[in-house]
Amino acid sequence: MASKLYVVVRGDLKPGLRAAQAVHAGIAHGMVWVQSTWQWNLVGGVLVVLQVRGGLPELKELRDKLVNQSPPSTFTEFHEVDLNNELTAIAAYGPGVEELVRELPLAFSELN
Repeated sequence: MASKLYVVVRGDLKPGLRAAQAVHAGIAHGMVWVQSTWQWNLVGGVLVVLQVRGGLPELKELRDKLVNQSPPSTFTEFHEVDLNNELTAIAAYGPGVEELVRELPLAFSELN
């Protein structure tokens, strides 16, 4: 079974900005968590891009859940300089992440 790296972006961002933030978070996660990203890739890792239904408060709520999760997962926050360093996306991998993001819609699903 493939492991999943979840990237969650803010739903209040315009589609192009949402896409850029998702990529930024994925790259940042790979740079910070080299070992877990390498393991994820070796087992046929799957990338899943989701979005919170709202904006910054909802993404912060997800971050708080990741911080307090046991066992801990690896996650990386991305803060966009052009948006006053606001949190715009989170990349997360590990046990328990799927349960935290299960109800979130796929990013860009409202565009279909």
